[in-house]
Amino acid sequence: MIFITGGTGLVGMHLLASLRADGKKVRALKRASSDLKPIQHFFEYSFPNQKDAFEGIEWVEGELLDIPFLEKCMEDCDEVYHAAAMVSFHPKDRKKMLQINVEGTANMVNVALAKGVDRFGYISSVAALGRDEKGPITEDTEWKYDANNSTYAGSKYNSELEVWRAIEEGLNAYMVNPGIILGIGDFKRSSAELFLQMHKGFPYFPGGRNGFVAVGDVVRVLRKMMDEGAPSRRYLLVHENWSYELLFQKVAASLKISPPKKVAPLWLMKGFQILQQVVEFFTGRKAFVTKESVRNSNQKYSYSAAKVEKELGFEFQNLDEVIQETGAYFSKTMN
Repeated sequence: MIFITGGTGLVGMHLLASLRADGKKVRALKRASSDLKPIQHFFEYSFPNQKDAFEGIEWVEGELLDIPFLEKCMEDCDEVYHAAAMVSFHPKDRKKMLQINVEGTANMVNVALAKGVDRFGYISSVAALGRDEKGPITEDTEWKYDANNSTYAGSKYNSELEVWRAIEEGLNAYMVNPGIILGIGDFKRSSAELFLQMHKGFPYFPGGRNGFVAVGDVVRVLRKMMDEGAPSRRYLLVHENWSYELLFQKVAASLKISPPKKVAPLWLMKGFQILQQVVEFFTGRKAFVTKESVRNSNQKYSYSAAKVEKELGFEFQNLDEVIQETGAYFSKTMN
């Protein structure tokens, strides 16, 4: 039996599909409020002649902070994939995000150690790596606590420390640090929401640059490490370093719409962020543009995945093809 957290997320749903395609028995964690319809639709797309692929998943409802619950989930499990995490750039989510990401990961590795789990796979993020605008960021770029790191980045860095600690205590654990992940998912959340927002109309693009990778590559690398049982290690996963302008152009092309033509100047984004704060103050509706999100969207980082290409001989998927497939899927299922 394999236990997966974050099964309703972008990586989680593709990981579930990969494991079920190989006939693996899977137990997946979800929250009581989780919507399984996007995953069902994705499974119907991925397994048109295999209805039991989705029905064969054992779903369990619970929380990462409930240790007795996690102990039951890992009963008779030889592999665990931890993909659950909270992503937010809102200051009000700080405490909850640290609990879920750091304390939740600590609970996961502790229970895995106690239950004698053979292999533990963890989906981290490039946010957990050091920052460097002068050269490409790698697995060895030194982390520093400074104002350029978001609370989310700090939570992922400290989550990784829990995994490294568990490795020292005897857990066979494998980590991946993906950039912004692209691929078919729930278009109302995570990076897949970009397709929905572009479809609605996006007048501006941010001025920053970031690293991008296909969701299938994240799954393939992590599964390769888990299946081979090599010594514990981690790999940075970024295939393309693109400006947001170029990304938005490619997503717009996949949806057959016109891309945004203007870069959002910093003063405009900061002004909109202040307006969002005022609206939140009077209505209680949480702002979706914050100081951290404005700063992040204007940073210009590049990444090197030379290590995984050399050590695993890994070849990344063509991201243009991934975006085209995602756009076609969106147009078919959302219109």
